Amino acid sequence: MNEYSIFEFLPFKTLISQTQNDYYKSLALSDKSGKSTYHSEYMLNVIDKSLESLLNYNNRILKALDRLEYFQILGVK
Repeated sequence: MNEYSIFEFLPFKTLISQTQNDYYKSLALSDKSGKSTYHSEYMLNVIDKSLESLLNYNNRILKALDRLEYFQILGVK
């Protein structure tokens, strides 16, 4: 959060609690395979959904490129 302040405002805990079964499944699959790929993919999906949730306020929908430009304007690292 010190490096990228936007992460302070993302609702990670809420999204993880809403998809708790997927969270534990990703941990189990990563543990079984000996690689963190499954859990990393799960967490990246949570981050993506968190960013969508943050930026889709007032029925405003931003595409990926719009999101990048928006964060650049805000000066978010």
